[in-house]
Amino acid sequence: MIDILYNYIKEDLISIMAGDEIGYKGECKDGLRHGKGTFTYSKMAGGNAEYIGEWKDNRRDGWGTYRNYQEKSGYEGEWKDGLRHGQGTFVNRYGDGYEGEYKDGLRNGQGTAFYGGGSKRVAGVWKEGVFLYEVENSSLWDSLR
Repeated sequence: MIDILYNYIKEDLISIMAGDEIGYKGECKDGLRHGKGTFTYSKMAGGNAEYIGEWKDNRRDGWGTYRNYQEKSGYEGEWKDGLRHGQGTFVNRYGDGYEGEYKDGLRNGQGTAFYGGGSKRVAGVWKEGVFLYEVENSSLWDSLR
């Protein structure tokens, strides 16, 4: 069991550290992560990662950025109840990823998948993580290429 050290709780700010590798610094409400804050994940719990952004009732909720330095991947965008939800962009170590709408952690709605380090792009519609059909991409980036 990990011993948790509450470094300080002052007004609505909290700093919690568990060992040298895991911790949270930011706003809180009723002892829970709530508002803006940074959570650092230990190497033992998924490897050298951090989330910087908004929290609600101890879950990622609102705008935030998750980076996994060990896997060299990340997501920036909207969250709800700890899951990707709304507009966001995910990129993996190879430069492949997805930019578009998410719902309950899955691609859902219109978005663009990119492969080959970003050299191949497919704009389309997804539902519950499944690609349904391709659509014409009207993004500013594509119109300038």
